[in-house]
Amino acid sequence: MRIKIEQLKNLKKLKALPAIIILLIIAAISLRGYQALWSKNTKLKGDIIKKREEIAKSANISSLKRTGGSKIKELEEKLSSIENRFSSINTEEIFSSLNRFVESSGISLKAISPMEKTEVAIPGSKEKYSELPINLKFECGYNQLLSFLDKIENAGKAMSVTEIKIQTNPVNIWEHNIELSLKVPMLTVSADKLKNK
Repeated sequence: MRIKIEQLKNLKKLKALPAIIILLIIAAISLRGYQALWSKNTKLKGDIIKKREEIAKSANISSLKRTGGSKIKELEEKLSSIENRFSSINTEEIFSSLNRFVESSGISLKAISPMEKTEVAIPGSKEKYSELPINLKFECGYNQLLSFLDKIENAGKAMSVTEIKIQTNPVNIWEHNIELSLKVPMLTVSADKLKNK
């Protein structure tokens, strides 16, 4: 009887063997499918991370363009403001301003003499600008001199006083003989810049 029970067990095992083999095949196929899905999932996660980094970079670039554009506009406005303070090549404008300052300050102008223009190199650049030195001789009191200097300082155009000589006037103790030297920076436009405009 023992032999029969063992034979029956072996026989049951043999009948279960195809089912076990089928289950193993299904498990192997499922495992391969799961591995394929896992690798696709990992690749998609990597792609998503890369795309997010690209989006962040492009957002930073866009932000930099906006802030850079506004900074450039601000610098252009500052440059324009500085260029407007320079006199043009037209010297009539300079002498007209000086005459207006003399008259409104109550100064008695004796002489105004322009000197020869000089070119000045701009540090860190190949560009240059011109300076027009001007000497003025006049008679006035201290209040009129201060008024004249105030008008030069607050003029729309840049002018710098380089020297002032004050001497007493032997004829009138309230008026002084004054020699004043100033320089007026002037824009010089090169031929290349004229072509670009």
